Amino acid sequence: MKLSRLKGHFLRLDEAAIRRKAILQHDPRHVFYTAMLENDTYETYEAAVRGIEVSVETFKNDPITGHMEILYARRNGWIADSETESRADQHLGGESMGKIKIPAARIRQGDLVLYATSLSVRELVSDGFYNVETLDPNKD
Repeated sequence: MKLSRLKGHFLRLDEAAIRRKAILQHDPRHVFYTAMLENDTYETYEAAVRGIEVSVETFKNDPITGHMEILYARRNGWIADSETESRADQHLGGESMGKIKIPAARIRQGDLVLYATSLSVRELVSDGFYNVETLDPNKD
């Protein structure tokens, strides 16, 4: 079995779906979903579920691991990588695109979870991040 490399922070895009799975005490996989709610990085999640294997009668490929379950949650859109390293590392005009790390506020509206943040112009014009002159579409 090929293992996908899970690295860095992840976002819970559909926290309600994960919570529904976590409260199903009769389903042994609930431990994996509880760990997804308690951790924000793939590394801490993997450490929390390392060595745990469960069996489910309806699943033919026993045992089920935490790694398999977080991949399942990712495929279903319940979680996603918080930073797409490959996109951030793409080259634009021959130069590496810079990275900026700023805090974000989590906003919950019922089952919807949003993340809000703000940027100042000073952060946009920092070396290696963005060329503000290209923001004006009328300039050539």
